[in-house]
Amino acid sequence: MRTSRKCLESLVSAINGLTGAQVTEWRTVHDGTSTRNIAPVGAYMLDHSFGGYELRRIVNESGAVDVILPRSTSGEMEELLRAFLKGLCAQIA
Repeated sequence: MRTSRKCLESLVSAINGLTGAQVTEWRTVHDGTSTRNIAPVGAYMLDHSFGGYELRRIVNESGAVDVILPRSTSGEMEELLRAFLKGLCAQIA
């Protein structure tokens, strides 16, 4: 069966839920005369580019990311995300 982007996004959403990551859009902050955007630090996100998917985690307010799971096909990414979820669940239990 073919793995859809919606399926992968729901797995990433489950990961964010288990880790307690604040999954929000970027916030805009006005500091008197300047305006800056702030990323949701700690949130996991799915990148889809260059013919594959990659799991990333936002590591600072500027939006820098760490690659958690390397670029893979959708089927491979589904397997990796499910394994990642099982590891998180085992850590919590």
